[in-house]
Amino acid sequence: MNRWFDTSAFANPRRSHFGNSPRSGLRGAPVVTTDVTVEKSISLTERWKLDLRGEFYNLFNHAIFNIPGFTLGAADFGVISNARSPRTAQLAARLSF
Repeated sequence: MNRWFDTSAFANPRRSHFGNSPRSGLRGAPVVTTDVTVEKSISLTERWKLDLRGEFYNLFNHAIFNIPGFTLGAADFGVISNARSPRTAQLAARLSF
C-alpha cells in the first residue's frame, strides 16, 4: 500500500530542536483474525485414549498488514510493503495409556 498516511505532513525539525510529533503517533492497519481450536478425545479401551486436536490461525485468511515505514526521508516512509503470515493450521494426535 502506497502512502498509508499523508507523508507531506511531516518535516525534519530545525537543528538542536525537538519536533512536535508524539511518540508512537503512527498506527498501522487493524488486525482482524479468527482463531479456532477443535478437539476430540476418543477412548479406545479402558486404558488407551486417543486425543485429536486441530488449531487454525487466521481461519478466514484476512490480510494482516505490517506497520508502514516510519523513518522520515527513507524510501519506504509511509509505505506498507509486507504482511504477516496467511492462514496456518496445526494438527496433533496423542495416544495415552
